[in-house]
Amino acid sequence: MEIYIFFLTDEEQEINREIDRQHIETQSLTKKIAEIIYAGILPDDRVRYNKFGNRYNFQFNRFVDGEPYGFNQSSEIGIDIITPNSEKKWNRK
Repeated sequence: MEIYIFFLTDEEQEINREIDRQHIETQSLTKKIAEIIYAGILPDDRVRYNKFGNRYNFQFNRFVDGEPYGFNQSSEIGIDIITPNSEKKWNRK
């Protein structure tokens, strides 16, 4: 068994302490996560069914930790991205 020990310089330790002292509001973090996911990774709010000439398009609601992303949240289906900051309980298996 190998053991690795990493030592930080005084400057690196101070930087780590500064990072630890930073407070970011959960709501701001949730909003930024939603923006990254829904504006960058999944920008389309519709799912298209390829059969029958793409006649079937299903719009879906978009959420992160239960917070809506966008204005129109009236669809019958949706995606809710759950982060570790969520108050919702879920099983990690």
